[in-house]
Amino acid sequence: MSASRATPSIGAAADRLARAFADRSGAVFVLAAVGAFALLLAIAHRFSFWQDEWSFIGRADLLDPSSWLEPHNEHWSTLPSIAYGLTLGLVGLSSYLPYLVQVLGLHLLVAAGVFVLVRRRSGPLPGLAAGILILLLGSGYQNLFWAFQTGFVGSVAAGVWALVAFERPGVRHAAVGSFLLLVGLACSNIGLVFLVAATVELLLRGGRRWLAVIPPAAAYGAWYLTFGRAAVALQNPFSVDAFADVAYYLVAGTSTAVGGVTGTTSIIGGVVAATGLVALAWLLVRDRRLEPRVAGSLAGVAFLYASVGLARGTFGSDFTNRSRYVYVAAVLLTLLAAASLNIAFRGRQWPTPARLALAGVVVLAIAGNVAALFRGAEVFRVQTDLTRAYVDLVQQNEAAPWIDPAVRPPGLPEPKELLELTRRLGSPTVDAILPGAAPPPGPAERERALLMLVGDGFHVRPGAPPAGRAGPPTILRAHGVASTPGECLAVKRIADLGTLEILAPSDAWIEVELPDGGSGAAMIGHEMAPSFRSRQSFQADAGRRVSIHVPTIDDRSDWRVGIEVSAPSARICTWTARPLT
Repeated sequence: MSASRATPSIGAAADRLARAFADRSGAVFVLAAVGAFALLLAIAHRFSFWQDEWSFIGRADLLDPSSWLEPHNEHWSTLPSIAYGLTLGLVGLSSYLPYLVQVLGLHLLVAAGVFVLVRRRSGPLPGLAAGILILLLGSGYQNLFWAFQTGFVGSVAAGVWALVAFERPGVRHAAVGSFLLLVGLACSNIGLVFLVAATVELLLRGGRRWLAVIPPAAAYGAWYLTFGRAAVALQNPFSVDAFADVAYYLVAGTSTAVGGVTGTTSIIGGVVAATGLVALAWLLVRDRRLEPRVAGSLAGVAFLYASVGLARGTFGSDFTNRSRYVYVAAVLLTLLAAASLNIAFRGRQWPTPARLALAGVVVLAIAGNVAALFRGAEVFRVQTDLTRAYVDLVQQNEAAPWIDPAVRPPGLPEPKELLELTRRLGSPTVDAILPGAAPPPGPAERERALLMLVGDGFHVRPGAPPAGRAGPPTILRAHGVASTPGECLAVKRIADLGTLEILAPSDAWIEVELPDGGSGAAMIGHEMAPSFRSRQSFQADAGRRVSIHVPTIDDRSDWRVGIEVSAPSARICTWTARPLT
C-alpha cells in the first residue's frame, strides 16, 4: 500500500476511535479511576505509618479544638489533623487501610478535576489522556502511598476543583471556588500554590471574579499571624544565598517535575522544559497575549519551587527531587501542556501525525510513571518492614535495660512514646481489617531496628577499656590483613584498607592499639554482617589506644564486629567480664 493511501486510513481509524471515546469519555474515565484505585490499593495495602505521620498521631486530640490550628512544620493542617483524629478514634493504629483510602480517594478527585478541565478545552481524548496520566502518576508516589499526604493531596484536589468552579459563570460558582481555595489552604501550604495560580488566571481573564481569592487569602493571613508565624523559618529572600537557592530550585525542581510527568529523567525533563519555554515565548510573540491558564500554571509551579527553596534550601538535603512536590507540579504542568497545545493549533483539528506523535508521548509517559509506581512502592515496603520490626522489638523488650532511652530513630517515635501510643491505640504490627496485610518483617529490617535501639550502647572512645579479662578475638573474616595469634591479635595491613570481622560477646570492649598511628572504623552486626549504617570512625596517634564498646543484649548474645584498619599495623584485644567462648 502506498504512503498516500496509508495516511488517510490511519487518520480515519483515529477519527473513529476519537468519536467512540468522545461519546463515552466520562464512563471510560470512571472505569480507569476504579482500576487505578484498585491497583494502588493492591500495591499499598501492606504499608504502615512513617515519619511525620507519628507526630500527627501523637498530637491528635479531637477534644482540644485549639490543637486543630497548630501548624505542622510551617503548614496549616487543620483538616488533616481532624481527619487523623477521627480515624484514630475509629481504628487506632490497628490498620493502615482506612488512612490509605482517604489519600487515594483525594487522589481520584485530583485526576477527575484534571480530566474535567482538559476535556472542556481540548476535548475528550486529551482529557482522558491527562486524567489517566495523573491517576497513574508514579513519579509522585509519596502522595499515593503515604497516607500522611492527605494534606498535600487535599490541597491539590481543592485547588483543581476551584479552577473548575471559576470556569463557570455566576457568583455562586465564584463562591464555591473561593471556599475550595480555603479548604486547600486548611490542608497544607500547597494551597498557596493554587491560590497564586487562580489569582493570576482570574486577573488575566479580566472582570471582578478575582475578588473571590480575597476571603481565602485573608483567612490564611489571619491563621498565619495567629498560629503559623512562629513555625515558619524562611531565609531572608533578599540574601545572596536565598537567591541562589531559589534559582536552583526553580531550574532543578522544574526539570525533575517535567521529567516525572513525562516518565523520563530530570535531564530529559530539563531539555523538554527549556524547549517548552522557548515555544511559549514564540506563541506569546505570535498571539500578543498570554493565555490565563498558561500564565496561572506557570506562576503556580514557579511559586511552588521558589517557596520550597526558601524554606528547605538550607536543610543540607536536596528537596528538588522529592516526589511529593513533583506530584503538585505535575498537575499544573499537565494543565499547562494542554492549554499550550490549544494555543499552538488555535482550535483547529490537529493533523494526524501530530495526534499520533502526541499519543505516543502520552503512552510512554504513562508507562514510565507506572514503572515509577513500583520503584516507589519498594521504598515504602522497606520502610514499612523497618517500622514493624522497630515496634515489635520495643514491645517485646519493654523493660530491657539495653534499649538506649535517648534513641530517636529518624521517622519513628522514641521507645517510651511508642509504648504509650501502642497501649492507647493498638499496634501497627498487625492489621485488624486485613490480617494478611501485616507480614513479619525480614531479617535485614529487624537487624536495622536492633541497631537503632542499642543507640549509644555501641560507641568508640579514646583510651584503654575498663578492667576485665583480655583475650584474642575470634576471627570470622579477614581481608587485606595478616594476623598473628597470641594473647591479643597482632594485625598487619597488606592492602590499602584492611578489614577484620571478629566475634565478641555482649558488653565486651575491643581494644585497638595503633603502634605507628593511623585511623580506622568500627561497625557491628548481630545476626547479620556488620552494617555500614553503624559505622563509627576513629583516629589515634602512635602507641595510643582506642576502645570499642559492644552493646549489651544478654549474657549469651554475641556480636559481629567489623574493624577497618587504615594503619601499617594494629594490636587488637577483647576485654570482657566473663570468659571468652
